[in-house]
Amino acid sequence: MARPLLYTIGQVANIEPAILADRAPNAQPIAARRGRRRGGRRSMLPREHGAYASLLFPILTVVVVGHPTEVAWLLITAAALLFLAHEPMLAILGRRGSRIARDRRGKARALLALYGAAGLVLGGGGLWMASRDVQFTAVAPLSFAAMAFLFSARGLAKTGVGQALVACAFSLVALPVGLACGLTFAVSICVAGAWALVGLIGSAAVQLTVDRNKRAGDANAIQYRYRSISTLAACMAVVAAAMASPFVNELPLWILAAAWPSALVSAVIVVVRPSTARIRRIGWALVGANTCTFVGMVGVIRLLGGLDAFANAVFAPYF
Repeated sequence: MARPLLYTIGQVANIEPAILADRAPNAQPIAARRGRRRGGRRSMLPREHGAYASLLFPILTVVVVGHPTEVAWLLITAAALLFLAHEPMLAILGRRGSRIARDRRGKARALLALYGAAGLVLGGGGLWMASRDVQFTAVAPLSFAAMAFLFSARGLAKTGVGQALVACAFSLVALPVGLACGLTFAVSICVAGAWALVGLIGSAAVQLTVDRNKRAGDANAIQYRYRSISTLAACMAVVAAAMASPFVNELPLWILAAAWPSALVSAVIVVVRPSTARIRRIGWALVGANTCTFVGMVGVIRLLGGLDAFANAVFAPYF
């Protein structure tokens, strides 16, 4: 009775369970049992919360400025379903722990089959109904998504290449969806490219924060410095585009310039070098910056294309 009470008091006082383990031998098993219960109830939704925003913002941008059709909604639904299939796949492969792979394998298989089959059927139907341009451009996000799934299955999702594949796969969904919404290829590719850059510099800034506490040795230190400089250079290029855009009446430059809030926040993260204890705040800061980028992109496309040209039936009368 006294040992569980000691553990409860430690939780209230915010004392680490590992400290109490020396004083109460049964305290650690209590924490382990609670962890097992939480693991048994763990959701099968994707756990990388930033990925939701990375997929949502590019799609939402082309939907808001375009005219969504049945083909567009089918492609969007298929992309969302395939995104949801990622977590059950990791659970089956044991990437979420051996206990989840053993205890929840049946549910993971059922969800993977459901999401995968529904996504393929809806996506295939949408592409069958789509124009030839939409069909050709859909190859790009599908290719990057397949490579991202492969990297994730092998446990390489957190590497630089793995995160780059994910960022490109999410952003390139805007290319066929944008064409299906009636946007031109130039506008669609510019939106997809700008969001790909936003995703790359954002994930690089977060990964630098995480890796700073893991690096050991001069080789890793040099690699960390090189990655920091590269990320800052990309951020400064976006900020420079924002400063130059008023003097150049070019749509691609204006769309890139709209990404300056995301670039500025990523640069601040790299320079300030916050601790990993603030990783949740970092994620929310990036989501807020991406929201500003989304509003900026919509405004730029609307203003340069004309309000009448981009009137959207979903948002009446205008967004």
